[in-house]
Amino acid sequence: MADTKPNTPNNTSPPEGETAGYFGELARAYVPPQRYSQVWGPAEGLMKGTIFPELYRTYEPGMRP
Repeated sequence: MADTKPNTPNNTSPPEGETAGYFGELARAYVPPQRYSQVWGPAEGLMKGTIFPELYRTYEPGMRP
């Protein structure tokens, strides 16, 4: 027979057949303020994936930040 203890702080797994409930904040996004000083033209922006030079970062395989 399955363990049917109530969902208490010592037993945080949900009873069989039920899903876990919401236990608090899972994540919080942080987006720092950004100032855009210039904009690239459409052709260059399309080549680089953004029209904002401040957001552009080159990518090289195997490179770590």
